[in-house]
Amino acid sequence: MNETPGRLQISPAPGRSLRRGAWLNLTRCLYFLALFASFSLPAEETLRQYLSGHGKDDAVPWKFQCTTGANSGFWTNLPVPSHWDMQGFGSLNYHKDPTNAFDEKGLYEREFSVPTNLLGKRIFLIFEGSMTDTSAKVNGQSAGPTHQGSFYQFRYEITPLVKFGETNLLEVTVAKYSANKSVNNAERTS
Repeated sequence: MNETPGRLQISPAPGRSLRRGAWLNLTRCLYFLALFASFSLPAEETLRQYLSGHGKDDAVPWKFQCTTGANSGFWTNLPVPSHWDMQGFGSLNYHKDPTNAFDEKGLYEREFSVPTNLLGKRIFLIFEGSMTDTSAKVNGQSAGPTHQGSFYQFRYEITPLVKFGETNLLEVTVAKYSANKSVNNAERTS
């Protein structure tokens, strides 16, 4: 999910100016996950900036490691968004199969920066979808509780974790199978 860790440039959307608000966004996948960092104040325009692509045609490489299965145990690059198993990592198995390695995880890393002119703004990481259990760290600190579920949007406020004007490290772990049995039953029933 990471090429060489890159810097995020905040820029306004086409035809819009960057006021007091801005968005950072990363789209990353076990399946499909988008992650935003949001800078906004009420009643102000919000600008979205992806830390990854919007789909397969503009995916961005992220640093990636799969914990078990094919091509596991070493860091490489993976396009985000994408499915790691469709890229040759881990095991290709989504249904209820007791022979599958249930501890398979995807580890993702990406560096980004937040300009100092955004001091005082609220910053969010917004995931557009991830399957199944997803946790995030910014600069080695947890962004919040592990998300359990599928492809619906969830977010973490990371304002106190971000270093403005410096390089920040985002680490995301996605478990292929949830620690919550009911999530697995809901996601993997034909």
